[in-house]
Amino acid sequence: MDIILKEIKANPYLKLIARQLNKYPQEFYLVGGYLRDLFLKRKKEVFDFDFALSGDAIKIGREIAKSLKSGFVVLDKEHGSCRIVYKKGEQSCNFDFTDFRGSTRLTTGGRDILADLSLRDFTINSLALDLKALGKAKNIKDILIDQYGAIRDIKNRTIRAISDFSFTDDPLRILRAYSLSAVLDFRIEPKTKILIQKHKNKITSSAFERVSEELFKILNSGNAFDTFKAMADSGVLDEIIPEI
Repeated sequence: MDIILKEIKANPYLKLIARQLNKYPQEFYLVGGYLRDLFLKRKKEVFDFDFALSGDAIKIGREIAKSLKSGFVVLDKEHGSCRIVYKKGEQSCNFDFTDFRGSTRLTTGGRDILADLSLRDFTINSLALDLKALGKAKNIKDILIDQYGAIRDIKNRTIRAISDFSFTDDPLRILRAYSLSAVLDFRIEPKTKILIQKHKNKITSSAFERVSEELFKILNSGNAFDTFKAMADSGVLDEIIPEI
């Protein structure tokens, strides 16, 4: 794991953000797919980073974007989400900043990182790293939160819903389970398959553009045929392409 910590500390994009944090009192966590891909040893040509903050994500994002002389866009004002589009020469990446989401069915109290993680889609995307503590960390375990067995499921190449409410909170996650399975060559575990079948009719409430994006991820993977067959077997394909 220390190799992973070394790679995080050496990442030039994360260094840019880490230098900005001392002037802010908020908690600041690196979350999402970047951490998952590190544990998979999955190399990527384009980096996208997701950060969860304890508050003022849009305000902080705007200030950091100004400091980096980068593009800035508010993604969701209501939920405190924004994006910095950073470019240097031919290299570019996105930094997404989002406020912690509130207390949930699975946790008590107000907004904190554990409540935020409980609202994520799948266990493999539920890792969080305390970015403010990164500089002094000697071991990845000291600053990494794995509340839902993300490392276990990454190791076992398994797609597992965080909770029974994962698909009702955002029905597009039904299709995202298949796109992640296709792209990462993971299997969807049995309980998650049952939840997918139970809520498959809700997928039609998702925006067409979002559905198309996940379908193209599947089509661009090396597992498109098997994934579409699995979607057909579960009835999901009938919901999104009823002409079939």
